[in-house]
Amino acid sequence: MSSPKISVIVVAYMAQDVISDCIESLLKQTYSKEKYEIIVVIDDSETFNVARKYSSSNAPQIKIEYRTKRGNIPSARNAGIYLSKGEVIAFTDSDCVVHERWLEQLGEKLERFSTLVGVGGAVRPFSLDPISRALALLNMVSWSGGEESLKKHLATSNAAYRRDVLTEVGGFDEGASVGEDVDLYRRVAQQAYHVLYDPGIIVYHKHRMRLRDIFFWCYSSEKKFIYILKKYKLYLPLIRQVTPALTLLALLTSVFILDLTSALLLVSILATLTYVMIFLFFGRNEYFSCKTGAILPIIVLTISFGFALGLVAGYFDSIRSTYRLPKWLSNINRH
Repeated sequence: MSSPKISVIVVAYMAQDVISDCIESLLKQTYSKEKYEIIVVIDDSETFNVARKYSSSNAPQIKIEYRTKRGNIPSARNAGIYLSKGEVIAFTDSDCVVHERWLEQLGEKLERFSTLVGVGGAVRPFSLDPISRALALLNMVSWSGGEESLKKHLATSNAAYRRDVLTEVGGFDEGASVGEDVDLYRRVAQQAYHVLYDPGIIVYHKHRMRLRDIFFWCYSSEKKFIYILKKYKLYLPLIRQVTPALTLLALLTSVFILDLTSALLLVSILATLTYVMIFLFFGRNEYFSCKTGAILPIIVLTISFGFALGLVAGYFDSIRSTYRLPKWLSNINRH
C-alpha cells in the first residue's frame, strides 16, 4: 500500500511574524516531496507579502491563496480543501512549527489502519520561558481544554482527515468563528468513524507571551465559542473554566463581609493550599519549575477571567441577536 498524497492546509490571519517559521518547517518534512502539497490561505495583505516569496519554482508544492473573509477561519479552511488534491487533508496553524516527521507519522497511521479516518497529536510549547511552561502545564489537564480534550477531539493545529470523510460531513461549519475543530470532530464521530489521538505526533505552538494578550485571546475566543456551546450544550467545561474567577470574586466579597484579619487569614490559607496542590500535581512534570509554579495561579486567573467575561459577552450578543432589546441596552456590548 503506497503512502497517501497529503494536502496541508494552513490558514493565516495577521500572522506576518510567524508564518515563515511555519512554512519552513513544512518544507523540511521527511515525507516525499512528490507526496504532499502545502496550501496557505491568507486573509491579510501583510502576511501575504511575507508568504508569497515561497510561491516559486524553488517550492513548487506550495500554493498561496489570498482572500478577504475578515478572519473567518472555517471558511478559509474550506477554501483550502477545495483547492487541494490530496487523499488526506492535514491541518496546522500559522503560529505552529511542525516536527520534521509530522507528515510521515500522519501518513503511516492512515496507511497502516484502513478503518482510521482521522489522526491528531500533541501540541507542545515552542519556547520554554515561564509563561509558555505554565500554559503547557495547563494544556496537559482538562481544565484548560488542552491535551486531555485533544483525546476527545482533534485540534486543527495538529490533525489530518481523509478527504472523502470531510466531503461526507460537509467540511467545516462556517458559522463557527471558534471551535470549528470541535464541531467537525463531533460530526465525524456521529458517523461512528474511527479516529486516533497519538501524543507522539507533535507540533510546537508559539504562545502569546503577555498576560494582556492571553486575557484578550481567551475573552474573544469564549465570546465566539458560544455558537458551539449552544449547538452541543457543552456546559461542564464552562463551569470548570470560570470557577477560579468566581472563587476570587468570592474572596474579594469576603473582605466586605468579614473583618480584615479574618479575610486575610482565609486568603492566606487558600493561597497556601493552591501552591501545595500545584507542587504536588505538577512537581515532576518536565515543564515545571519554581518560577513556573509561582506564576501559574496568575495565568489561571487571567485565563479564567477572560473566559468568564467572554462567556457573558457572548451570551449577551446571542440574546441581542434573538430578541429586540432597547437601543441603549444593545449598545452596551458593541465594543
